[in-house]
Amino acid sequence: MTAATRKTKVGDLRPSQLLHSFGVGALLDLPNLSALVMGLDDWETAYATEIGEDRLLAAVRGQLGPSVKRLLAPPVPVETEGAPPQPFDPAALVGVPVAPFPQWMYCPYCKLLAPLGSGRSELRPHRYHADRTRYVHLNCTKPGNPTPVLRSRFLVACAQGHLDDFPWIFFVHEGPSECKSVLRLNEPPTPGEATNVFVQCDTCGKRRPIASAFGRDGRYRLPVCRGRRPHLRNVEPAGRPEPLRAILLGASNSWFPVTLSAFAIPTASGKLPQLVESAWTVLEKAISREVLRAFRQIGQLPALAAFSDEELWAAVETQRLGRGEVTPEIGSLRAPEWAVLSQPDPQRNGPDFRLAPVEPPMGFRALIDQVVLECGYTAASLSERIYARPIEAEDGPMAGVLIYTAAPDSEGTLGGLVGLGQPEGLGRHVRDALEGMRLCASDPLCAEHQPVHQGTTLHGAACHGCLFVPETSCERGNKYLDRLLLIDTLAASGRAFFPMEWGHGSRLVGVAGHGSLGPSLAPGTVPRDRRDATADRDLGLPTKV
Repeated sequence: MTAATRKTKVGDLRPSQLLHSFGVGALLDLPNLSALVMGLDDWETAYATEIGEDRLLAAVRGQLGPSVKRLLAPPVPVETEGAPPQPFDPAALVGVPVAPFPQWMYCPYCKLLAPLGSGRSELRPHRYHADRTRYVHLNCTKPGNPTPVLRSRFLVACAQGHLDDFPWIFFVHEGPSECKSVLRLNEPPTPGEATNVFVQCDTCGKRRPIASAFGRDGRYRLPVCRGRRPHLRNVEPAGRPEPLRAILLGASNSWFPVTLSAFAIPTASGKLPQLVESAWTVLEKAISREVLRAFRQIGQLPALAAFSDEELWAAVETQRLGRGEVTPEIGSLRAPEWAVLSQPDPQRNGPDFRLAPVEPPMGFRALIDQVVLECGYTAASLSERIYARPIEAEDGPMAGVLIYTAAPDSEGTLGGLVGLGQPEGLGRHVRDALEGMRLCASDPLCAEHQPVHQGTTLHGAACHGCLFVPETSCERGNKYLDRLLLIDTLAASGRAFFPMEWGHGSRLVGVAGHGSLGPSLAPGTVPRDRRDATADRDLGLPTKV
């Protein structure tokens, strides 16, 4: 936590959390306090690693403008191998900067409600257990140790993305007031609905329920937005006044990320050109042979130790010339990826990138759940990347789904994600995934669900029991899903892309024609000992019988 004169570690975040849930401007609800992730001006770039991906940088500039100069990973402290962490080392405080927010704190013993700037609260850091860092109420009437204070769980926001503390003094006095207020927040021991929470002023005796600040009429009891952006430490210039809305701390609708992703695909052929391309964020700064030699002497390029200075310098000059001739476009990020994935080139294979041509399988959402059961990954560790463009599109046609690991950790030890993509077993996994979708634990309610065009449920027959995966794993946030498009359900039949016949054994029936997965097969039963191989043939996949 960044204070005026010191820094204190208050917790830990995984990189995936920082991208999808707690990015810049988001609120962190920690065990003993809440914090706001500050803007990039407060980040320590000295400990951040530059990301050399020109296509992604061009896409970000297309969204935010040409002022974006480079892409950086979140700052992390330098780890010393074999040495225990030193909490008093300045490097241990390197991380994502946050600030306490909201600024109003509440004492659960004396019910005092006061901002941090009033001097009634003090930060008590804990060097060895960051989750125990907290604010305490000084001069509380409770005997013994100072009482830990709680963050106020009420905030205000507007439709323009501004966030601010709840206007407690304005609200309790029903307008601007010069009262030297001493506020108390009376709520039950177990926090519940806002109807049971009251704020009162000890100075003038006024009292008001918090529930009156919510709802359609609540905005008329709050002041207009002043354009505050606490994560940037400024106020946006005055524009059209926006009404404020009361929200709860930790509300899921208070922050939404805008994410862009790209796969780092090799464009060079050969070992040395590929190594130069992967280390280009360092090598592009080598403006002469002497600078390049200095980089190698200080250990900046260990992967290139097998090559001489002359060989490396020639490869750097070739890479620099090639990059000067090609300007990344802001268009589709998937078009170059699809061109590489759909036309494997053995010359581009390297230590971190290897393609092997196989029969192209179909992919869809339920396959992720089946992969989870087979290889031991959690669903949140897998993500999908959909390549879909019609023939008439500028960068079409595309038709493919890529399932990949999105969280680098020790999971996935039961089978291996790459091994599940082998044609010999892929048909079985796809067939089992389709069978699992036919019945849902929430049927018939799930099967009969209809999407609401103007509502919040933009999906058909889909729920957490059948199709939904963690939202970070789905490109569309679990929207636009419907089992009826894939298989027959209890509620409807005859519209599925993969009709299924059920008996002693079940089989998939392909649909002949453009985009089909194989020849149309007559329904019938399949012996148990040949079920997997028959399912592979039904899906148009190669088999070994």
